[in-house]
Amino acid sequence: MAIDTSMLKTWIRKNPGKAASAKVVAVHHGFPIDSLRKEFHRKEGMTIGRFVADTRLEFVQKVLLTTEKACFEIASELQLRDDVLARWFKQRTGMTMEEFRRKNGKTQSQRGGVNLSDDNVMSEIDNSAMRLPTCLSVMLMLLVGCSDQRPQTLSTLQLHATIRGEFALTHCAK
Repeated sequence: MAIDTSMLKTWIRKNPGKAASAKVVAVHHGFPIDSLRKEFHRKEGMTIGRFVADTRLEFVQKVLLTTEKACFEIASELQLRDDVLARWFKQRTGMTMEEFRRKNGKTQSQRGGVNLSDDNVMSEIDNSAMRLPTCLSVMLMLLVGCSDQRPQTLSTLQLHATIRGEFALTHCAK
C-alpha cells in the first residue's frame, strides 16, 4: 500500500488539533500504524511522531506570536490540558510560552496593553465586576487593589473555572 506522505504532512499542518499522534493520523486516514510509521520514516527521514510534535510546536509558536490567546485557549485547540501544554512547550523550547512571546514577539505595550492605574481600565474592571457574582467581584477588586504594589500591563482580565470547579482569575495581555 503506497502512502502519500506529502498529503499526510499537509493534513497534519492544517489540523494540529486533530493530529495528536501517529496513531490518530493512521486511524483517520485508514492506514495500519506500523506501515505508516515505516513508510513515513523511509520517505521523509524522520518519524511521523517527530513530525507531528514539530508541527504542533510550530503551531503554538505561531499562535503565540500572532494572537493574544492565553495558554488554556491554545491548549484547547490542541485538545490538551493547559498544564500539559505548558510543560511540553517548556521542555521543547527551554522557555515558558510567555517568555517565548516576550523574547520573539511584541511586548505587551506594543500589543496594546495598558497600565492598570489608567482610569479607562479601572472603569472597565468596575463594569466587569458588576456582571460577576459578589464573591468573584471581591476577588477582582482585590487583584486590582494589589496592582499598585506590582504594576502590570494588561488589557483583559479573564475568569475561568478549572476541572475541579475552582475559579482562577488570569490576565491575558493584548
